[in-house]
Amino acid sequence: ALADSIGGLGAARLISLVFMIGSTVLLYATARRLFSTRVAIVGCALWVTSEPCLKLGAFATFDPMAVFLVCLGVWLSVRACNSRFHGEMIALAAISLAAGALTAYSYLIYLPVVIAVAGLSWAPYRGRRRAIISSAWLAGATIGFFFAAAMVLKVWSGLTFTVLNRHVDVPQGYRLVVMSTWSWQGIVTFLALIGVAVSIALGKRRLLIAVLAAACLIVPLQQARIQTGVSLDKHLSLGIWFAVMVAGYGLESLFRFQYSRLLMAVC
Repeated sequence: ALADSIGGLGAARLISLVFMIGSTVLLYATARRLFSTRVAIVGCALWVTSEPCLKLGAFATFDPMAVFLVCLGVWLSVRACNSRFHGEMIALAAISLAAGALTAYSYLIYLPVVIAVAGLSWAPYRGRRRAIISSAWLAGATIGFFFAAAMVLKVWSGLTFTVLNRHVDVPQGYRLVVMSTWSWQGIVTFLALIGVAVSIALGKRRLLIAVLAAACLIVPLQQARIQTGVSLDKHLSLGIWFAVMVAGYGLESLFRFQYSRLLMAVC
């Protein structure tokens, strides 16, 4: 609204573009830390060419800001794994996640994914027990900040309607949701499944990769349950952000395997 008051609709769209570019930078930083630079590059390429990302980059609404804030929370969480300021990073991540969920209530559905990814990324560095405790602190702090801000801002009626009592006057059916999901994220979903299969075959980080891949199915399943395709492409954006990391991991692993075979044949 501030940008629109200064430069009109063009300025509001520009703000959305800035938020989506920021989300792309955070995707690169997160994927690089969790996997590798090549995985990060492939993931970013898949992300910026997806329809939901392209739409939100030029869409004057609150969704790009919400996506950026949740992505910032994910990066802060992952960055906290071996940081000297582990507790402080968790607090900052919780504030960012709560702010993202308050910006667009529908993205509350992704918070369990963020908590799980954070805990699984911490476990190799801090041990399983300490990772579980830190995950509980992140979840509790996020919920605390969210409810405190919701009480101050008095947004309970909107939150209740949007999240708890969502009603669809004219159900659009499961087929529309499934077909729309496939058209907007089918390639990413397929590549993410390849990444899951590779992780199972290699026996590496299977649970983390499965959680990241499953993120792209949460919104389609929920909207299929209530039988509506309204705003589906916008809501898919964050799930794709998680899933492209697994897709990049799968492609990078396959390319590395084929390169190794080729090198052995040459030798």
